[in-house]
Amino acid sequence: MPDELDTPEAEAAPDPRRVLAARRLRLLEANLYLVIGPVEGRDLFATVEAAIEGGVDIVQLRAKDAPDDWLIEAGAYLARKCHEHAVLFFINDRPDLVEPIGADGVHVGQDDTSVAEARRIAGPAALVGVSTHAPEQLAQAASDGADYAAVGPVNATPTKPGRPATGYRYVWHAQQNAELPWFAIGGIDDDTIDRTLASGAERIVVVRAIAEADDPLAATKRLKEAIADRPGRLTSEERNAAVRSELRPFAPGERPAPAALAAIFIAAIGLVNLVLLAFGYQPRNSLRTSEVQVGQGIFGVAMLVLATQVWRLKAWALLLTQALLAISSIFAFASVILAQTFLNAVGPLIFMAIAAPLFWTLVRVLARAQAPRDAEPPASARDDT
Repeated sequence: MPDELDTPEAEAAPDPRRVLAARRLRLLEANLYLVIGPVEGRDLFATVEAAIEGGVDIVQLRAKDAPDDWLIEAGAYLARKCHEHAVLFFINDRPDLVEPIGADGVHVGQDDTSVAEARRIAGPAALVGVSTHAPEQLAQAASDGADYAAVGPVNATPTKPGRPATGYRYVWHAQQNAELPWFAIGGIDDDTIDRTLASGAERIVVVRAIAEADDPLAATKRLKEAIADRPGRLTSEERNAAVRSELRPFAPGERPAPAALAAIFIAAIGLVNLVLLAFGYQPRNSLRTSEVQVGQGIFGVAMLVLATQVWRLKAWALLLTQALLAISSIFAFASVILAQTFLNAVGPLIFMAIAAPLFWTLVRVLARAQAPRDAEPPASARDDT
């Protein structure tokens, strides 16, 4: 053996930082995590091998009462089996056994070794996961530098007696706020996985769903399929593209109600200004100047032109209308605040009641106005004939 180490072909010990980086990449790609220990009447090793064949991504050996000799022997065997199939292997709550076993990392609980201490003992190349049961613990796990967190138990489970269920709200919180990879855990099986995934989970931990299944291979495959069938979260660009793909251009003669209402509203404003100008009415003497009258006339005519273009569903006119509605609503809101009497506030309030909902309903109208005329309609809008 020494002679072999002295040969030019011998490789230097791998850099722990590179090993850790590679393990973290595999962790990010993982979505099905099996925690297993000795079960009476079950072949532990055969179950793990079946789960590996079924597509499990991570296996954790959890046997708190087992002697060290058994943990090392069983753990080393399972670690080799996992590594043959690029499956990560963890030991529960024993960072001191990570190196003797050849495990990829260690998982600790809230009452076990700290993340920092576990990493120090397990070594610089080891992954460290931590159980969390509340939002503040999840945030602390990220702050402590854990590589991943378990979120739960989502449902009450006999594997954690006395631990109350966190429910699906915690899963949703993790989906919205987690700063590190996380796995939902706790009573997840064929009956609960759909709701767990719908609550925001993308990775799950199971125990009994595989360890106590009559057919561990089939159970693993079902869970993997359920995860694979879950629609992935879309980026903002993908969501926008999906919305645009469902937009169809206006058919000849089609005119959405919001556009018609906006055109009438704008035309009314323009006509009122022109009628008032024709009768020479101004609310204040200071406004009765030729310059103001010219501006009022131009404004009235411009409103009529804009109303005509909105009626014709021109994109630029719809966009300008939205801008005017937004600016006018801000001034109307300021008028309400500064109004000294209720009567002075009535007009701005009526304007805001019309302008605000009209602004939002025009968003989709504007999007459709910009859709290419030769765009293929979505499948849901096409005839089957």
